[in-house]
Amino acid sequence: MKAWTGPALAGLLLASVAVAADTDVWIDLNLGVETQMERTEPLTDPALTQTAGSRFNLLHHVDADVRLNLQYGLEQRLHVRRGSGLGGPGLASGAPGADYRWEDLTSNLYSSPDDDLVLTQNLDRANVQYFGTRGELSAGRQAISLGLSPQFSPMDVIMPARISAQERSYRPGVDALRWRQPWGAFGELDLGWVQGSDQALFVRAYQQVDRWTLEATALTVNRSEHLLGVGAQTAVGDWGLWQESAWLFNEDDSGLRLTLGADRQIFGDVYVVGEYHYNQLGARRPDMTVLASDFYQQGLVVPWGRHYAGVQASAPVSALTDLQAGTVINLGDESALLTTGFQHSLTNDSRLEGTLGVPVATRSEASASEFGLYPLTAALNWSATF
Repeated sequence: MKAWTGPALAGLLLASVAVAADTDVWIDLNLGVETQMERTEPLTDPALTQTAGSRFNLLHHVDADVRLNLQYGLEQRLHVRRGSGLGGPGLASGAPGADYRWEDLTSNLYSSPDDDLVLTQNLDRANVQYFGTRGELSAGRQAISLGLSPQFSPMDVIMPARISAQERSYRPGVDALRWRQPWGAFGELDLGWVQGSDQALFVRAYQQVDRWTLEATALTVNRSEHLLGVGAQTAVGDWGLWQESAWLFNEDDSGLRLTLGADRQIFGDVYVVGEYHYNQLGARRPDMTVLASDFYQQGLVVPWGRHYAGVQASAPVSALTDLQAGTVINLGDESALLTTGFQHSLTNDSRLEGTLGVPVATRSEASASEFGLYPLTAALNWSATF
């Protein structure tokens, strides 16, 4: 993969702003602090990290049918206290996943001699979209999210979110060519080619029939790992119901992934989501060697185990504040990740967020369970848009 630095990009952004009347520009800022503590006995000293970041966003309407999207970000991380050498989730982050960026910026702009202060950059969006009579064509760096299930989607395999991700709807940008064609009054045909050190081709079709949303997906990564999947979503009374099934296979292995889910509002304004996930490619018992599988190395599978249950709930406690709480349980090793958090709107354009992630392991050794490897994490973040 080629690497290049940011001055040319900055010049392009400034030139675009200077010459374009039909251009929207905004900046996202965030300041945060995060602490992590290993779940060992006795508990070790916590690590403490301060973060500051900004994202420059540009949306330029070339004409009625064409628009340009750019998003460039800078992040500074300062390890105020490393405590026990913790600098991140470590083994809990799992396999590295596929590389779907053909060319990229040099990520690291500055590191102090002891790596306590790091400045990084990221070009997360850089694409052109064309809206025509035959559908929408987008080329360049963009986010791609597939599937119906909000937490354990077996078809969401292009840079999927980790189990511990607080913002599961966020996807890093990948370099792709994508065409979405309307199919009937309520359907769509979605074709994509994702290009980087690794490559992916996919075709996805979905159609709304009465109260049902039906989908089918076929995908291949590096022409060696393949996925065929189907899904359905409907409503029964006050309940939303969905299921997704995917068959993954290569020359050496194959397996089924299945998700069943439901959601509804209870007690007036409490929104609850529950899912069960079966992963035949996972380990029956805690075994990190499963991560060496090509399916894990390419990011097609994230959960380590075979059987999972997840429940998430959210509710407004005032006009400006929402609370969230949930848990994900590995039913095989009986470990769990408990999460809770809040969002408080300070103004129309700024908010304060707090999150807490607590791993629970019933086995005495942390390495004997999946979530036993996760650190206890607490974070507070302020964000604003200008």
